[in-house]
Amino acid sequence: MYSFSVRLLHKILAVLIIVQLLFGLAFAWGVLDYKWVITLHKSFGLFILLVTILLIIVRLFSHKPKYIKPLPLWQKILARTVHLGIYISALGMALSGLIGSMLMGYPWKVFFIAPLPQFFKVNPELGSQIFSYHYTFASILVILVAGHIIAALYHQFIVKDKLLSRMK
Repeated sequence: MYSFSVRLLHKILAVLIIVQLLFGLAFAWGVLDYKWVITLHKSFGLFILLVTILLIIVRLFSHKPKYIKPLPLWQKILARTVHLGIYISALGMALSGLIGSMLMGYPWKVFFIAPLPQFFKVNPELGSQIFSYHYTFASILVILVAGHIIAALYHQFIVKDKLLSRMK
């Protein structure tokens, strides 16, 4: 079984990514008030950045449990590739949103409380260019997360190899 910290950070990251996708869609479709949604979206994005970095560090230094039933090599490679892709996409999405927003000159307060310092000189053209990657990372992340969930369900209900017991 993975360590408590890996399991907790994994669950937090999963919930945050789902929340972010909902806020992002609500913003894109104009369902909720713009400032309220975008402030929460940016705040959760910053939190995702921190949780992802922390999860990567913890996973690098924690025990990795063995599979109860050994996986075929192609599944191990695919699983590692998907995990790496999720981490890269989560980091890329958070960074492109944060940096792009700063460069475009959109100040905000983290969870409506603390203003985030402006680390970059305003450059709307560069900000827009960087922010354009935000949607690319989001699209890739949706595909990888969906594949991750489908694989987990496949192992739980079809293969029945108790793979999910590593994360309980």
